[in-house]
Amino acid sequence: MTQHMTADVDHLDALALAFVVRVQGSWTPEARETFEAELAQEGLTPEADALDAALQRARQHFESGEAHFFLCMGRPCQKRQKFDASAEALDRIEAAHGLPVTTTECQGPCKHAPVATLRVGQRSDMFAEFIREDDWRSVLDFAGRAASERTLLVTPGEAQSFRFDPVHDHDTGSGLLQKLKFFLGHFQGDVESTDGGENFHKEAVGTWEVNGRFLGFRMAVTYPLPDGRKDIHTAMVMIGVNPDSGDFEARVYTDGGGVHDYHLEVDGDTVTFSDRVETHHRVKPSRARKVFCPTPYGFDERLEFDRGSGAYELYYRIPMYRSGK
Repeated sequence: MTQHMTADVDHLDALALAFVVRVQGSWTPEARETFEAELAQEGLTPEADALDAALQRARQHFESGEAHFFLCMGRPCQKRQKFDASAEALDRIEAAHGLPVTTTECQGPCKHAPVATLRVGQRSDMFAEFIREDDWRSVLDFAGRAASERTLLVTPGEAQSFRFDPVHDHDTGSGLLQKLKFFLGHFQGDVESTDGGENFHKEAVGTWEVNGRFLGFRMAVTYPLPDGRKDIHTAMVMIGVNPDSGDFEARVYTDGGGVHDYHLEVDGDTVTFSDRVETHHRVKPSRARKVFCPTPYGFDERLEFDRGSGAYELYYRIPMYRSGK
């Protein structure tokens, strides 16, 4: 039967289990001292024997079975979960995947909430920022297959984006933003317009920003003028994930001082957002949207218009080539 934290569970045992999960079943004297200080902040000052017993019970729980999944239900994690983590839902998950599921108190890396830990045999993996239902399902799919095969070396699939290393501070993007990593690098491309009415060159550089919490995208577009001069426009885009909704959001800062916000739709490896119609005054569409998708050479950017028919059609395409490719 799936074990869930309830109000009548001893608080010390609950915190001890979260600590044991966080340290993956083993700890140093220094780690224990840190845990005791955390307990004191919670108003708990157990005798050494009582703490030893609680830690032993927690270790037995952590090591029970060939595999075990521990879902953090600390306040930051609960706030960001956009999936069903009720006791009934977790019971269904256990039945479907044949994997014991236990909810815990805080497992540690709150800024990457929600988090969870999967133990298979003597090894553990942590997952973070699986905010939405499909993200949660990706993690569960991997967890079920890993438990069935009794190894964490099974193909991670979509769950790879949510794997989290609590020990090494890699300069990588947050879990959800990994879906947009095809924007990383230096790219250049020339527009290919369906009516020949556009002529410009685009350059872009994508980088992780703020320890991977955001993706920055610097752009410059060069328009040739009839007199031989070049009209250059630059902009900076910051892309992140809304911590409350789990949605992708972008804010664009232009060289004219404008600030514009966009809601991004991410479907598989395709990114789409509604563009501002007023910027396309020459064509005057009723609706406009940008579509981005990765390619072997970098990515494609497409501008599509609805000219009143209710359907989108391609207006221009920019094949953006990664520098050096």
